[in-house]
Amino acid sequence: MRVVCAWCQRERKMAGLDDDADQGERISHGICDEHAILVLAEARRSFEGADAIERVAS
Repeated sequence: MRVVCAWCQRERKMAGLDDDADQGERISHGICDEHAILVLAEARRSFEGADAIERVAS
């Protein structure tokens, strides 16, 4: 099984991930360090200026 970053795959940054990839190889998705930093920075920006976060019991 091969683990690939879902964001890199979407951006076609990884070689060999085109549509005609070997169908026999199993792929699991994760996130690379570069994209994890970008996602966390975006999440922090989205909470800037928020006075409080409401918590709702589930």
